[in-house]
Amino acid sequence: MSEANEKRFVIKHVFKNVGSIKSGETFYGSPNEHFGYKWTLSMTYVGPSRKIYINLKCEKVSDDSTWSMESIINSEILDKMGMESKIHKFSAGSTPVTLAGMYYEHLRHLTVNGDLEVEINVKINEVQKEKLRNFDESVKQFSDVVLIVEDEKFYVSKLFLASHCTYFNSLFFGKFGEADKSEVNIKEIQAEDFQNFLELINGESFVDDYTVNGLLQLADFFDSKTTLRRCEEFLMNSTKKSLREKVGLAIKYNIDKLKEKCISSMKTVDEVQSVLPEVSSQVADSVW
Repeated sequence: MSEANEKRFVIKHVFKNVGSIKSGETFYGSPNEHFGYKWTLSMTYVGPSRKIYINLKCEKVSDDSTWSMESIINSEILDKMGMESKIHKFSAGSTPVTLAGMYYEHLRHLTVNGDLEVEINVKINEVQKEKLRNFDESVKQFSDVVLIVEDEKFYVSKLFLASHCTYFNSLFFGKFGEADKSEVNIKEIQAEDFQNFLELINGESFVDDYTVNGLLQLADFFDSKTTLRRCEEFLMNSTKKSLREKVGLAIKYNIDKLKEKCISSMKTVDEVQSVLPEVSSQVADSVW
C-alpha cells in the first residue's frame, strides 16, 4: 500500500487531575470518527495499588455487518510507559483494548499540573468485513477474465467493466496485449478497495466514510464516472469527515462542486485556518 493511501490518524485527549481519581473509576475522552469508525480513549483505575490503564474502543458508525480490524498503535507516551508499537484487534461488539498499564507513582512524572495528555497514532492495517457479493470461482461461469489484485483473484466480465471505466475499455478492447489474456494483474491498488469498487458498480453497496478514500482513488485510476459521482454525492450530503478532509479530497480528485460547497460554508477564521494546509496552493489570491 502506498503511503498516500494508508489509513492513518491521531487521537488526543487530556485526562484531568489523574492523581485524584478514585479506584474503579473510568473516564472517557470524546469520540473521534475516522474512516467510518468511532474511536474513544478511556482511562481506568484498578485496585488499591492505583494502577492506571489506557484503553481504546473502536465502533463502526453504521454497525450493519460483522467486521474485524487489525491496527498498529503507537505513541510517545505509550513508549514512555514501556509499550512498543503493537497490533491490536477490534471487532463488532468487542470490548475496549488495553493499550498500556502503569502504577500512578511511576506515571506521575508524565503529568503536567496533574493532567495526563494521551496522544496515540493509529494505522489501520486491515479490515475484514462481510462481503456483499463474491467475485471468486463461484461466479466463474459468468466471467470471461480473471483480474489479480494483491494475489487475490476476481472473476469479472470484460464488457461490464468496460462500460463503467475508460481504463478497462482501453485495456480489453484497445490495442493492449491484455485484451487476449484470461488473467490480468492490476498493480498499484488494494484488493480491499477493488472489492468495494466491484460491489459499488454492481449496485450491492453504498459509499461510506471508510470506503470513500479508496473508491475515489479507483475512480480516478480507472476513470470511472459512476464511482466518482457516487462518492461526490456522499461527500456532499452524508459524510462526517472534517471540513479539512473534504477540502483535501475535493482538491486531490478535482471535485469542483464539493470544493465550492466547502469554501462557501466557511464562516469563521478558525474554519479558514483549518483548511489552509490543503488549499493554500490551490486557491487564487482573489478568492482569499
